[in-house]
Amino acid sequence: MTYHEFILVVNLGSIFYMLLLVLLLFIATRFKGENAYAAAIIVFTTIPTYLYNFCRSECWYHLALWLAPFGYSANTLVMPLLWLFVYRNYNAGFKLRPIHWLHFLPALCSILFFGVYFLNQPAECRWSFIAYENQGKDSLLGIVNALVVYVQMIVYFTIIFIFLSRVRHYVLDNFSEAEWTDKRWIRKFVRLLAFLSLAVILLYLIWPRCDAWLIQILNVIAMSYLVYQSFAEIRHPQVQLESITEKDLKQDLKRVSELSSDQEKLRPYAEKVHDYLQSTQAYLNPNLSLRDVVDATGISYNNLSKAINVVLKRNFFDLINSFRVERAKSLLLDYKKRNQTIDAVAQQSGFNSRFSMNNAFKKAVGMSTSKWLDSLSRECDE
Repeated sequence: MTYHEFILVVNLGSIFYMLLLVLLLFIATRFKGENAYAAAIIVFTTIPTYLYNFCRSECWYHLALWLAPFGYSANTLVMPLLWLFVYRNYNAGFKLRPIHWLHFLPALCSILFFGVYFLNQPAECRWSFIAYENQGKDSLLGIVNALVVYVQMIVYFTIIFIFLSRVRHYVLDNFSEAEWTDKRWIRKFVRLLAFLSLAVILLYLIWPRCDAWLIQILNVIAMSYLVYQSFAEIRHPQVQLESITEKDLKQDLKRVSELSSDQEKLRPYAEKVHDYLQSTQAYLNPNLSLRDVVDATGISYNNLSKAINVVLKRNFFDLINSFRVERAKSLLLDYKKRNQTIDAVAQQSGFNSRFSMNNAFKKAVGMSTSKWLDSLSRECDE
């Protein structure tokens, strides 16, 4: 098999295999949840590169030249999207702000750089560029793109692992222990990507043109892990039921006993924080944090966090939103008579926006703000 045929087989095979995995993932998750988001990161940042490599190998020069800027810039989106994915998952109050768009600046610069480069070249030179890469040689554009991607890998993986090493200290402000455990697969997924990326960097130093086939193979491995994880989540409850033993039951009873003991110790803290929020209406502050409540109540950080999770059976973020939702309900009853908008009600209830209020309503009431209002109207009509 020639190098040309090898590149063709790997890229075409990767496209079909990725589409098959996407179909399986759709069956497993219906494209809901974090697995689907992680899969979207892999698919939409790699398929343009695969298509470019395929068209180049087939000498479809016109189509290859059109795909080149996207093929050479899509892979610069992987690490920024991965970082935002991880950060969003461990930060319940995350909102995409204008400053976050700076992460995508390298991708925009890549498109502009490659576009200007091609536009300044005669047509025959552009075609010779494609032919040159088809020989297994790396061009200037390829070297620049590789440097950008590998620098991103080093920088972003460093940031991600530092973040994950510190996040547990304060993540229980917004997540329970069970939710933290459910997100364990994300940490495994990041470690897998870091290992695969290290393999790419090391082999690239030996053979620069390996990026035309090795990354495709490794991305298929990463996607396969996501599909496996999704189906494992479906099977997980059944496996747990089938594997219960007498020893497991004794351990469960012991944990229940310890939990009951903890609840009695933490109950006064839970009652104190509940009374504090109700009497002071501190929840109307949209930037209220657990640290603010700690300072106001004098309860230690750990005890307060545990009391909310163990006794009140929710995380800090949900607790605050429950007060805000009740406040919003009372304001929504006659907001039209007061000539107010729903956005104004959201702000007066402590929410940053109408969007965040809708999300809180869906989680607390099971329906959006508008549907809740419609249900009240129907009840009044009846």
